[in-house]
Amino acid sequence: MSFSLLSDDECIRILSHLEEPELDLVAEVSKTCARVARCDAVWASRAKDLCARYTFDRRDFEGNFLYLLEQDPLLPAYDGPPLRMPYLTPENSGQGDRKIDDMGLQHRCYPSAQRGRAPSERERVWVTTEFPVTCCGARHASRAALEQHCLDMCHYERMQSARGNGRLPDSWIDPRLRLGQAAFTALPKREQYLRVHLYVAKVLPEIEVMSDPENWDVLDKANLERLSRQGLAFLEELIAGANRDGFDEDLFDELVACCRAELEPTAIGEHICAAVAEGFRAAGVYSEVPNVPYFSVRDFLTSGLAGCDPDGGSSSGAQWWSGVSEIFEHHYEGELSW
Repeated sequence: MSFSLLSDDECIRILSHLEEPELDLVAEVSKTCARVARCDAVWASRAKDLCARYTFDRRDFEGNFLYLLEQDPLLPAYDGPPLRMPYLTPENSGQGDRKIDDMGLQHRCYPSAQRGRAPSERERVWVTTEFPVTCCGARHASRAALEQHCLDMCHYERMQSARGNGRLPDSWIDPRLRLGQAAFTALPKREQYLRVHLYVAKVLPEIEVMSDPENWDVLDKANLERLSRQGLAFLEELIAGANRDGFDEDLFDELVACCRAELEPTAIGEHICAAVAEGFRAAGVYSEVPNVPYFSVRDFLTSGLAGCDPDGGSSSGAQWWSGVSEIFEHHYEGELSW
């Protein structure tokens, strides 16, 4: 039966049972489908599913970059004329050297004659660049305008690039963060669907490419070998010192054998890459990778596996190693006491 003989509601009921590839095929050959597809109702359920796929907790950095901006607003370095009478040198070393006030953008400087002193021993002089000030190539006329600009996701990415931390292309940034949740929700449902769909379609293939061991570079492999050595040394300590009273010996030996395999460099890399894909699907590129502390999906996309140091904090070991292998989970849960 031709779509042209059906009512819009009947077309919608039929289209709602099709998957995306099937919808694409129908849309290519049916003018009626194209007309009906412009109705919000066709896309409502799909948009609702996609728009709920990622959640952003504004009280926490997981899934959100604003937590970092509260501590370090990523203000631009001083780029004005040389400071004379007295001669001053801008610090421009990072957090704490720049701040916004009602007059403009302030930069902490020190007398150039004190260049040889330790930073803590230098005199501090604040120099103000009055509004309007330039950031990310745009002029900002007031404190409110600059502070609002600093909350923009594209500002965050540009300033990360300026600090040598790499930058994500705009198409890899979740449109809900780039536009703001309120502005995104105000879009037609089909437009919401298309923007999120395009975002996912841009990032997931890149994660898949970077997850292929054939594409790991020398630095990636060197870091995985380091993590492997670290894990195998931990395993040997556990084997030598564990009190296995009440723990099945055959099960213990089986867990040890599995752990050795899971601690091979390639196995660790595949574990991290799988967690990256899971983290992206759950919360987007700014989420911390599950079971891989201190490593976000963004870190993976900008620095690869070379930038992964999941056991770098005082409390991250249990989360990291228990995620890698079951035997470490038994150890941290006290089932293999020392």
